[in-house]
Amino acid sequence: MLNKVKKGLQYLKVRFYEFRLCIKEFRRGQKITPDAFEAFYKNSLLVEVHSVEKGLGLSNTQPGHSAKPVNNLLNKLFGYIDRGYDIHDFAFQETLRVIMAYVDYQNQFDTSLFPAFKDIERKYGALSDKLGKEFVDKVRESFSAGAKTVSKMDMLQGTQFDFSGFISTRHSVRMYQKSPITIEEMTNIVAIANKAPSACNRQPCKVYFCNDEEKVSIIDTLITGSNGFKGEIPNYIILTVDRAQFMQEEQFQWYINGGIYLSYLTLAMHSAGVGSCIMQWKAFYHTEKELKTILGISDREAIIAIVGCGYFQDNTRCICAQRKPVEDTLRVI
Repeated sequence: MLNKVKKGLQYLKVRFYEFRLCIKEFRRGQKITPDAFEAFYKNSLLVEVHSVEKGLGLSNTQPGHSAKPVNNLLNKLFGYIDRGYDIHDFAFQETLRVIMAYVDYQNQFDTSLFPAFKDIERKYGALSDKLGKEFVDKVRESFSAGAKTVSKMDMLQGTQFDFSGFISTRHSVRMYQKSPITIEEMTNIVAIANKAPSACNRQPCKVYFCNDEEKVSIIDTLITGSNGFKGEIPNYIILTVDRAQFMQEEQFQWYINGGIYLSYLTLAMHSAGVGSCIMQWKAFYHTEKELKTILGISDREAIIAIVGCGYFQDNTRCICAQRKPVEDTLRVI
């Protein structure tokens, strides 16, 4: 009986610790600074614009659909400009381009059948005049939006790649060449990782990359999970997600979105011949403030993971890390 009570108290201790972390999460995200409100405003654009673009991608898209959210988005873009936010930002240009795609789609039909379109067209024209033809044309040329038809043959291209073999050759690496990863190499890696899916295509992740020997040495003293090979990592990535980009029913979605991106990022590194080791970050670890200050990370960003990375040595010792059998994971209902 005593043993049972002891185990019950241990379980409650873990749950109480989680409760304390929830309070800290709230405190990190609740400060209404101008930067936080701007991030939240941009996020509201991307959430709504995704619903419009998703409607354009359905097999049964109806003429006149999404009139209300498009009208709302146009009002928000005028508000965006009035607030003095940067019109070259992704959120603004993506929203504008999706509205363009929406207008193009509706103009294929008799727009007199849905009166709301007249007001949309008027607002869109006024917004285009305000921004100028050169800017609008550049956004149209630079961004893709709406929907496109992809053939089954194109979809099946992935089956011609030995993904199982590729995955099997990826290991957590704790031995590296001392040379820094080039900025060009990391730029290409992040371009691949940015293909990762995210909630409403918000793409909320930030990749803080450091290959400076002095700063790498400082980061090495502030992180957890590198016991036994501290001083052996020549490059660091700190992956974060901005809490301000999520709304009330989306609590802790920053960790889910960040986790998806993290998988893509490490696989992108593997495809480029770069080894990596994901080091679990302890939420609100006592060195977090110092780490964020050194790297210029805002207080409202959640650190998802620390990734040590570098070029492979000729031979690398990797742990076997046996995987569970499929029957332990798969549940067929």
